[in-house]
Amino acid sequence: MLARCRFQVFYVALYQALALVPSLAWAVEYSAEPYVSFRTFYNDNFDLTTAPHDTIWGAFVAPGVKFNGEAENWKVTGGADLKFNRYSESALNNTEGALVLSSNYRAERNTFGLDLGLIRDNTLSGELATTGVAQAYTPRNSLRINPSFSRALTEKTQLVFAYGFNAVNSALP
Repeated sequence: MLARCRFQVFYVALYQALALVPSLAWAVEYSAEPYVSFRTFYNDNFDLTTAPHDTIWGAFVAPGVKFNGEAENWKVTGGADLKFNRYSESALNNTEGALVLSSNYRAERNTFGLDLGLIRDNTLSGELATTGVAQAYTPRNSLRINPSFSRALTEKTQLVFAYGFNAVNSALP
């Protein structure tokens, strides 16, 4: 009976010791954060014209998700969202979206990275957000691909290689 008890204590101690060994304990943290945002607006002179014009109101609904995965030597973050824009003037109604991914992998002296982005938006939203004035509605698609590599030469010196590719396609009316 005493030998059997010692045998069980030995296995419990062995399992606890293996759990403390860093090479065998792969800890990964994952998260996903869904969200929804709502916004409305009203503008009595949307096009900044002196001619007779109608007032414009709008409503935006934007569901999306942000995600993250991370371990000791790698990290992946990203997000996906849709934005439904509805205006009182139906010719301005549109739907936008974005997919974004950023990742990196760290070795002892090297770091590999990759940033990807695919965005569908229009000039109307960008002009309205930055200037408060919308002059034209032009849909556009943009693609971003940015790989990178860095090598630690010394503690304070790194050699970095990075490439950026951005393509924007506007559908002109």
